Amino acid sequence: PCNTAFNVTVGSCNTFGTNGSDSNYWTSPATYGCNGSNRDDSWASFTATSTTTYISYNSANDAILHLFTGTCATNMVAIACSDATASGDELITYNTTPGVVYYVRVQIRNSDNDMTGTLCVSNYCIPTSWDPDGLYINSLAFVGTLADPPVNTSTFSATGFQNFTTLPVKAIQAQGEGINIVARSNGTVHVRGTWKAWVDWNKNGTFQPATEEVYNIQGFAGADATFGFVIPPTTPPGDYRIRIRVNNGTNFWGETFGFDFLPCDNFTSGLTDNYGETEDYLFTVVAACNANIVTALNGER
Repeated sequence: PCNTAFNVTVGSCNTFGTNGSDSNYWTSPATYGCNGSNRDDSWASFTATSTTTYISYNSANDAILHLFTGTCATNMVAIACSDATASGDELITYNTTPGVVYYVRVQIRNSDNDMTGTLCVSNYCIPTSWDPDGLYINSLAFVGTLADPPVNTSTFSATGFQNFTTLPVKAIQAQGEGINIVARSNGTVHVRGTWKAWVDWNKNGTFQPATEEVYNIQGFAGADATFGFVIPPTTPPGDYRIRIRVNNGTNFWGETFGFDFLPCDNFTSGLTDNYGETEDYLFTVVAACNANIVTALNGER
């Protein structure tokens, strides 16, 4: 199965799973610290494009995620694994070498049953939340663009992160024009939170807090966030990734109205229990039309 691994492009998400009717077991090399076993599995490969790569697998089953390097089946080395949850939501963050091929193994813990899930390989950080249903984004809409996609409604995920960059319809807007976003939240602990958003304008796989932040109401909390930003006029046409986050917390004194979080900060528990969710989307920038009507004479139009 390793030598027929499914090739994954960095920056993509793919439906991926195991077929319990196949005997594609592979027991060598030894797994890396997880509960791997001689069970049915599936393999994928990717060529790293950055010094840090995030590999996630989301399934309804108790999945185990493994990462290998080396020559397939002969000189492979197990370098990382994840079996952190019973829900099947696993994440590996690894310091990769650009140009090197890595192999991903997915299997169900102690089972040969069929499993279907989503495998994502990305250069973007994937923040998590310790209690995802405590506060989450339940709808998001792009408004006022050249082509508004349908409103995206959702519930919470098992990790507190949802990647919606593969939605079939994206918002479209021209260079120098505005994009408006309407987002709403809900939760079992908080229904409102403080909101932030960033756009990766230079497409380097990182949301720069100082230069790519497009919205920030830190210190104020609301169950709705309506905001807009202008696409820089010199932005090259193409798809751009936007990250929207909501956060609120609870401590001894009560509601904290969130903290000054960054694009990659996890929402953790402790002296303050922080709740929230992160969602990523794509929108498309097109060239501005220079043939704009600026005047009308004698009532003509």
